[in-house]
Amino acid sequence: MDFIASVQAYTSGYDSSLEASSTLNILAGDVLVMITNPDAGTGSVTSMAEDDESNDLTLLDSSTSGRDMTIGYLLSAAASSAATMKVTLSGAANTAGWEFTCLQFRTAAGETVTFGSGPASNNSGWGVNPISGQLSTTSSDSLFVGGAFNANAALSNHLLGGSAPDGVITGTDDFDLGYSVFSTSQSNITYGASSGQGVWVAQMIGLDIEVSSGGSLLPINRNWENGFTGNVTRKCSFKRSLGGQL
Repeated sequence: MDFIASVQAYTSGYDSSLEASSTLNILAGDVLVMITNPDAGTGSVTSMAEDDESNDLTLLDSSTSGRDMTIGYLLSAAASSAATMKVTLSGAANTAGWEFTCLQFRTAAGETVTFGSGPASNNSGWGVNPISGQLSTTSSDSLFVGGAFNANAALSNHLLGGSAPDGVITGTDDFDLGYSVFSTSQSNITYGASSGQGVWVAQMIGLDIEVSSGGSLLPINRNWENGFTGNVTRKCSFKRSLGGQL
C-alpha cells in the first residue's frame, strides 16, 4: 500500500461544514482516511464525504468532554477525478477554529483492505505530549493513521508504534496526522507527539491489509502522481516477499 495524496481544510470560525480547497484524483478501490477536530458542543460530525455526498466515509465517533476528534474511513472508494472532500457537523461548532485532513492510499496488486481496530480509547486532557489510546493489529500487514491536536502548543517529534511515522501531515493550527504501513504484527501501539502545555486530544485507527498470492513483491511508490497538500515526511522501506526473503 502506498500513500498518494492529502487534502486539508481549516476555518477560524464556527462553521458547521468545511470543504477542502484542493481536490483528490481518486481511482476505484483507493482507501481514504479522514480525521477532524471540531469542538462540536452538543452536536457531532454527521458526514465525511465528497461535496456531492458520494464516497461517504464510515464514521468512528470519539467525542470527548472538550475537543472532539472524529475519524472516518472508506475501504474502497469509487473513482472521482476531482473529489472535493467535505466534513459536516450537526450544527455550528462550539468553539471557533477547526480543521480536517483527508489521506488517500492505494493498494498494490493482491492487497485487500479490511477494518482492523479503532478508534483508540478516548484520550484527551490538559497537559503536555498528546498520545492516543492503544490499538493492535489482527493481520501481519496493516495501515495505522493517527491524529493529534493541541489547542495551545505546537506539535513535534511524532511517534507511531514507538518510531517515527512513515509520513506526517501538518495542519494549520497544531493539528497533525501521522501514518505508517507495517509488515509485522503490532500490539498495543499508540500515536502521539511532543508539545507544550495545553488542551489536547489524540486518536488512531488501524486497517488490516490482506495479501494474496500473486501480489506485488515490492510496493510501487506513487507519491508524485497526483500531488498533495500539507508537509509530508516519508521514509522508504522494503516490503516482505510472499515466497521468501528479498
